[in-house]
Amino acid sequence: MAFNMKIEWHTEKRKLGDLKVLENNPRKISDKDFKKLGEDIEEMGNFRPLIVDTENVILGGNQRYRQLLEKYGKDFEVEVSLPSRELSESERKKIIITDNTHRGDWDLDILGEDFGSVLEDLGFDDLIDGNDDTYTAKIEVPIYQCNDNIPSVDELVNKEKVECLTKEIEGIEGLNKEVKDFLLIAVTRFYGFNFSKIADFYAHSDENVKRVMEKLALVIVDYDKAIENGFVDFVLDIMEEQEEEYGDD
Repeated sequence: MAFNMKIEWHTEKRKLGDLKVLENNPRKISDKDFKKLGEDIEEMGNFRPLIVDTENVILGGNQRYRQLLEKYGKDFEVEVSLPSRELSESERKKIIITDNTHRGDWDLDILGEDFGSVLEDLGFDDLIDGNDDTYTAKIEVPIYQCNDNIPSVDELVNKEKVECLTKEIEGIEGLNKEVKDFLLIAVTRFYGFNFSKIADFYAHSDENVKRVMEKLALVIVDYDKAIENGFVDFVLDIMEEQEEEYGDD
């Protein structure tokens, strides 16, 4: 199927029992926040359609689905937002991330003056004091301004901790080869990349080196290519760890 047709969305009714939860959902929620979500639905209703694909898999609203299923059962009908055609895997990932990404920032003055009375009820009272310490799904990608200085390869990565740990692993007597190989792979997690230097190095590299650096996500110059090369999967892993205690969908 060609996926270059524009996606149109429409709303329909679906029974909860006909919907499917998203496997490997990057959004998690704590028991406390899940309970609070249920109280919010009880008070205000489910005022936002669930987002589903053509296979009835929920791309946005999985936690609300769980609450509604628990409260009303499989025969309860909800509004869902459906695409006009089958989605590609890249499109599905973009929708999942976009639905859970809150662009823009709060105007804390307006929040305090006009919305302060409800923030505490909603569990966002920290915002009144400007202390919003909750995690969000917003992904800030650093942007570097390249200069004419070409850094050496040694400046691109800090190897000190890796070399220290590697030496320690090599010094363990009688270590099983399979275990040793695993530890040596794991130690590579501690390479410290200097992304501002990497940006300068990229700017002065030939096209072959640039292409590989993009595939390695050392630089992000094209969002669609980043998805194609698996960078979004990496982002989802980060979101899963950081969003463990927070989030609706």
